[in-house]
Amino acid sequence: MERLTNTKTFGAAYVLSGYTSPQLGMTNWQGGLVNLANWVIGHKKHGARNSLIAWMPAKEAVSPTDAQAKLLSHVKVSVESALSGLGADFTLLYDKDGELTYQFYKSDWGCPMWVNGQSKLSDMCSVEVKIIKPRSGTAPEFLSEAQGAVYAFTSGHETQYNFVNVSNGKASRAPQQAIYAALSKHLPDWAYLYLSPKSVELENGDKVAFPYLLEQDKAELFVYPEA
Repeated sequence: MERLTNTKTFGAAYVLSGYTSPQLGMTNWQGGLVNLANWVIGHKKHGARNSLIAWMPAKEAVSPTDAQAKLLSHVKVSVESALSGLGADFTLLYDKDGELTYQFYKSDWGCPMWVNGQSKLSDMCSVEVKIIKPRSGTAPEFLSEAQGAVYAFTSGHETQYNFVNVSNGKASRAPQQAIYAALSKHLPDWAYLYLSPKSVELENGDKVAFPYLLEQDKAELFVYPEA
């Protein structure tokens, strides 16, 4: 567990956060989310990046390519539903080879519309998505939402991994935590967002200092097992 949190003060953060203890439809928690983290994220440095992880029941797709397309479709609906629900307008700029790029706009967040000849990419608020082809396998024992044959979307590879990243423009203050939560609410119950330490901004500009997992709008924390 040390590999993901690296500080005993995380225990205090867990208590102060007000989140409930991990549920996630899983069993055999003992070490909090450590089994999940080891299974899908792997190397310590991979825990320093946001990831999307999922176990799609095999019955929902006919091949890894089909599974990739279907998960990407789920994510597209989730992103667009989340932004619309939070009152933001958006444009889908790129949709190819398992990747999506959105720009979104809302004056209250300081997220501007693109102005040709004036705007820079660094000014813009965006959502970037990457979904790679999964491998066929069996759901891990600690996961109860999906059992048996699955398409496993994990994130242990150096560069080829699944993610959803919400980015602010240089003068923007979009509430990334709220956007990720709204997005996860619309994902299937076998898909989860892992959010790395200090990668998620609150509306006041503060960053969440610890890693957590989102399961359909519910935040689950990585906790130290009691000695």
